[in-house]
Amino acid sequence: MDAIIYTSAGGHTRNYAHMISLASGLPVYSLGDSEAPEGGDILFLGWIFAGGVKGYKKASKKFRVRGLCGVGMSPPGEKVMEDIRKKDRPPADLPLFYLWGGFELDKLKGINRLIMFLKAKQIAAAMKKIEQPTQEQRQLLIMATTGASQVKKESITPILKWLEQQGVATLGKERHV
Repeated sequence: MDAIIYTSAGGHTRNYAHMISLASGLPVYSLGDSEAPEGGDILFLGWIFAGGVKGYKKASKKFRVRGLCGVGMSPPGEKVMEDIRKKDRPPADLPLFYLWGGFELDKLKGINRLIMFLKAKQIAAAMKKIEQPTQEQRQLLIMATTGASQVKKESITPILKWLEQQGVATLGKERHV
């Protein structure tokens, strides 16, 4: 594995990419970074937009994507994974991960801000109709109404285990930057 490449709108995906980089020793670059190892083997992280991983198609043209991770405001679950597979159509054998990110409207710009303002209103209305919401549904309501982050270091454990299986030698030897 040569690097971690990401695209981020509100900073949650960027935060996860840097956490994985620190834990694995892999260099991390944003998708548009000219210093990224074009053609290299990468783990790609992108934010979820309309059910797909933003930037995946572009990344798969520039790099050899060996693992794909979506970061979104929905709690983890099979539905999110199914949506990504339907929307992006990654190869069936491509490892797919999902991390619960967050939502903070003030970090978004332009059309994304408008779209997510409307989407957050829809989500909040749906969550308020649930009579006995789960803890995850309560968190999603908070996220949609006031903004919140679910970014947690322990969430990246499955990705770190996968990287270890890929032979990333520095795993477990956290670097300090």
